[in-house]
Amino acid sequence: MNRITRIVIIFFLSLQALHAQNSTAEENLNMGLNELRIGNTGSAAAAFREILNNNSMSDFFPDALYWLIKVDIILENYDEASVAADGFIINYGRHKYTEEIKYQRGRLLYLE
Repeated sequence: MNRITRIVIIFFLSLQALHAQNSTAEENLNMGLNELRIGNTGSAAAAFREILNNNSMSDFFPDALYWLIKVDIILENYDEASVAADGFIINYGRHKYTEEIKYQRGRLLYLE
């Protein structure tokens, strides 16, 4: 097998691995949202944290962090939610959820 063929094979194997990681992250995000929908906030938080603890799922960090902040507010983990909201604003300032997180940050200041 020549070198170019090996490079092409490695490239496609890498794409498959990336797709599998994204599928897992998307499944975890959906699982967390479903748990939240039925009121299992602890399970929802665990699903969102699992995404945030896995660097290979970094494309899903903003969404997972957004929902984790909202869950932490529900669970009255105001300190954790505040730190996470500040991190969200700093790291994802142009994300579609930024304005909502700024609102939640103000709400947290009131609740604290």
